[in-house]
Amino acid sequence: MPKADPVSRFVQHQHPFTPYDEKPPFGSEDAAFRIPHDEILPQLVGDSFRHRVGVKPLDLTNWFVRDEEWEPTVAMKKRLIAERRDDVVSFREDAHDVAQEAAELVLEWLGSAPNGRGVDALVEAACAVPDDLTVLRSVPTESGEGEQLPFVAGVVCSPSRWRLAEKIGLDMLAVHKPVALYAEHIGAAVDTTLTRLSPDKPIWRSNWTLEDHPALFQPYPPDGPLVEEASELWIRIERETLRRLPRTRGILFTIRGFQEPLSSYVQRGPEAVRTLRELVARLPDSLARYKSVYDYATSCSAGSTRLVARRLTAARRRDCHELSWVLVSLAKTLVDVRRFVDEPGTAQRNKASVCCIRQIRGGARRLGGDDVVTHQITARTQEPYCVGEIDADDGEVVITVDPDDVETGGACVVGEAE
Repeated sequence: MPKADPVSRFVQHQHPFTPYDEKPPFGSEDAAFRIPHDEILPQLVGDSFRHRVGVKPLDLTNWFVRDEEWEPTVAMKKRLIAERRDDVVSFREDAHDVAQEAAELVLEWLGSAPNGRGVDALVEAACAVPDDLTVLRSVPTESGEGEQLPFVAGVVCSPSRWRLAEKIGLDMLAVHKPVALYAEHIGAAVDTTLTRLSPDKPIWRSNWTLEDHPALFQPYPPDGPLVEEASELWIRIERETLRRLPRTRGILFTIRGFQEPLSSYVQRGPEAVRTLRELVARLPDSLARYKSVYDYATSCSAGSTRLVARRLTAARRRDCHELSWVLVSLAKTLVDVRRFVDEPGTAQRNKASVCCIRQIRGGARRLGGDDVVTHQITARTQEPYCVGEIDADDGEVVITVDPDDVETGGACVVGEAE
């Protein structure tokens, strides 16, 4: 792991495209997007934690994926390359031929060709796509019966708390040495996958982590927690592709990073949150530390249970107004989630491990003017908590939501149990 930076170096903001140690441009303090690709979201496999290679065939028509984050990510990369080149570009002198071939393939996919040569061409290609580009050189072993694949060049503008310069010259196993249990679980399998990779069968995979800062560019870990609540964490997901270079036999390894606030991620619904909750619960302590979960998990377990109520959707359906909520308990980062729908004249009972919605009532034929009707949700929990200025010593609280906020999608309530 690179040497930690003091917490004081980390500038708190909500802008993934601004480096961790800078303030966002004026007027762009909040630029978080919803991760736009469901196929890369975390998935449950098996019944216990284990690193998995998890590769899938890559359709080259989707090698690089255009989405709403393409332009801001490319703009961020160009700025970092111009202003902090030594932090994002690194290479060995024997990298130029593989870097050249990698650049040609990337720019060919975009319908163009590089103007520069060698690593300069790789930098040019990296400025044209949102993905980070790294290349591995194929080096025959002394016996001649296999190959070594050290990283020899890269343009990495979205490092997740690692420094590119420290990885140059290392093979995949050595690169992932800081990742607990990597060698034991998948070290050999990854090496085999790379050795067998052929030019006509590229592959892709994804991975996830939780971080307490939104910046895509984070080459250093902080030397302490950056936020107080686990609900302030961000989920970071990376989409990775690997493609064998036919001429030099090297490998082009691309990495596309996405960051989304955890409070936004839970709005995907109960299934996505149950999956993430279970993945977090399965993490060994060593991995929880690596994935920025450990500090927040222990603080939640040793302290109080915190509840976050988030509005999912608000839509008009005939004369009724539908209000959906997810109640998230953060007893170890994420403990339980349920989604509830408000329909006039109905009462529902939904048991969860942490809270039980006893009754749902509300609704209005129209909103605004003299006919504003307050939506109310009465919730009973196993522990007392408060919402706004309402104290609920007996464990029951009425959550009141202004229907104008519901109509505009602005409803949000946060409470906690001491």
